[in-house]
Amino acid sequence: MEEEAEKAQKATVAKKYEDLAWKYYRMKEMNEADKQADLALAIRGTADMYFIKARVIHGKINWPRKEIYNGEYNTEFRSVVSYCNKALSEGNCSEMEFLYFMRGYANNMLRYYEDGRSDFHAVLRLNPNNELANYNIGVAHYNQENYKMALTYFKAAREIGFSNKDDESDNFDMIKKCGEKLK
Repeated sequence: MEEEAEKAQKATVAKKYEDLAWKYYRMKEMNEADKQADLALAIRGTADMYFIKARVIHGKINWPRKEIYNGEYNTEFRSVVSYCNKALSEGNCSEMEFLYFMRGYANNMLRYYEDGRSDFHAVLRLNPNNELANYNIGVAHYNQENYKMALTYFKAAREIGFSNKDDESDNFDMIKKCGEKLK
């Protein structure tokens, strides 16, 4: 009985740290979010806690949006992949679609394009209307010089539509680039 009470208390404390991590994440205070996620994970590692840790690292890289194709953040991308893998191995993550998306994005940035495509296809199985998954599958194909397949996915993303004008503009540019490469 005492052991169950201790487990429940640890779960409550870990949940408080997880909630604080989300709070700081939403405020874009990534260093504090990272600390809170570490505290939660030190108490217990659940799929959702591994997810928040991966999301915080992903957020540190992408807020503000930076040009990251030069390999400068490879260590962080490897950490994102690692935490996503841990979350997937735990099962029952409440954010499966974004979990696969983050891992796919990190794999693409690490130039593990087949793994990235596989993750984005998992996103599409969960949500066939995810324009960014289609776009990123296109990016993987483009970077492997498979321009015809890339164009197929960029067009699919365009057909679904983008909620973010920057993403829509990037997609238009990639369609144009594919067309030039296929001439």
